[in-house]
Amino acid sequence: MRFFPTDVDGQSAASATVGKNYSQPNALGLAQLNGNIYMTQQGIGDVVQINSDGTFNQVIASGFPYATGILADSFNNSLYVSNTSHGPIYKVNPVTKVKTPFVNAEVDGLALSADGSILYGAVDAGALDGHVLGFSTATGAQVFDSGFIPGDIDGSALGTGTLTGNLFVNTNGGTVYEVNLATDAQTLIASGGSRGDFVTVDPNTSLLLTQTDRIIRLTPGNGGGFVGGTAVPEASSLALLGLSLPGLVGLTLRARKRRAHAA
Repeated sequence: MRFFPTDVDGQSAASATVGKNYSQPNALGLAQLNGNIYMTQQGIGDVVQINSDGTFNQVIASGFPYATGILADSFNNSLYVSNTSHGPIYKVNPVTKVKTPFVNAEVDGLALSADGSILYGAVDAGALDGHVLGFSTATGAQVFDSGFIPGDIDGSALGTGTLTGNLFVNTNGGTVYEVNLATDAQTLIASGGSRGDFVTVDPNTSLLLTQTDRIIRLTPGNGGGFVGGTAVPEASSLALLGLSLPGLVGLTLRARKRRAHAA
């Protein structure tokens, strides 16, 4: 777990402070809720709370099949945790430390609608592999299907500001797709990357995308979209997974995410 002092481009992971080495693959997804930071530990099968410097605080819940993606839901003060090809998605109360199955879906990266009503997940196994599905947070019913997205989808994030109404999907094939939530139209907005994994939206509306050995910032053009946008490295020289959290100076994770069905 490395701590970056600022959210600026061109940093090297070698210069970031190491808070703790959790061993691979036990430092994966990051989420922040009510001022606390939570992390998935895929190998151990735990969700833990960590301190702002990356050091260990406490175990929140255990017994996850393959804890991978994690997302904070401030509307009901809970966490959603994905288990990739093992399923299901769990809902975790970080105060009571109780986890309950939310929906039986084999997904990876997670995203939440601005009003908290829909949870999106990138499906990575089964008949709908390659689709992003949306589930009602009230009932668990499926309410959205992006259709097939090529490239082996992994992370997903919802746009804000000028990017509102669009879902952004990072792929292991080094591409990034934009999916319009109203029309389901898919647009390839970036290609030529390495192994894409997590994606999140920086408060300045740029996208932060993990690659094999760096985080890339994808910045919209003058028109507010990604036509004419730019991609620059934010942090490099290390296999990075977790992303800087909005409102938090950058924590990144060292372990590379694995998939159960991968060779």
